[in-house]
Amino acid sequence: MKSLIPRKPNQTKTMTTITIPQKQPNSGSIHDLASDMRDREIHIPDSASHVVILSSYYGGKGYTTHTSTESAAKKVRGLKKDNTSFEVFEADGTHIEWDGGDFVAGDSNRDLAASL
Repeated sequence: MKSLIPRKPNQTKTMTTITIPQKQPNSGSIHDLASDMRDREIHIPDSASHVVILSSYYGGKGYTTHTSTESAAKKVRGLKKDNTSFEVFEADGTHIEWDGGDFVAGDSNRDLAASL
């Protein structure tokens, strides 16, 4: 698996910040994580294991962090039910791959895939 978003070091010891770079205006789709207005800062506490990031279309904070696979899975089930555009990442920024709208059970995301 590859990291789809670059990491940016944070000054605190209790949080990691991941930056999603701004995209070109009028490019991509409303389902993109990147905003055409500004970079998006995703702040992930050290206690988190997963982050669920909504597409930039929804505005606001646009993400939730989760300390367990069960918590992340519950959030994902609700978003899938509402047809919300989102992506799931491990706390280190590694993208959790999808296959037809379901998690792919790979080495680094086996627990999350099994809990859906």
